[in-house]
Amino acid sequence: MITITITASSDSDRLGEFKFFKDLIYVGSNHDADVYLPSDEVKNNHIFIEIIEEKLIVHLGRDIDHILVNGKRTSTFKKLKIGDVIGIGYTKLRVDSFEESKNLPTKELTKQRLASLENHNPQLFKVIKAYGDEV
Repeated sequence: MITITITASSDSDRLGEFKFFKDLIYVGSNHDADVYLPSDEVKNNHIFIEIIEEKLIVHLGRDIDHILVNGKRTSTFKKLKIGDVIGIGYTKLRVDSFEESKNLPTKELTKQRLASLENHNPQLFKVIKAYGDEV
């Protein structure tokens, strides 16, 4: 799971916290990116953020010459830690947390996610439960 917060953007609708229940996320201007940033300064698959052997790594997409990590220019992959800020043009993404996914069966993984949702967002859990009961 990777949790990031977009703290600055030229589009205020992009601000907020995002949780991804996988070990690799794409950030870019393509519509199928995990973090969609429609901007002239952001390319398709601009960066990849990935958990590898319990380390969080950011690496650049094709034809990207650099990004900023904590205000410093980097042109290769970079190991990230909690609190690090990635800068892509006007957009700033902060790493809030990460944890490598465990290879659990889908049923067990679903149970864990629902339990987490029930604890952290009970209103949304009620909606999902009502929907599930209907199906």
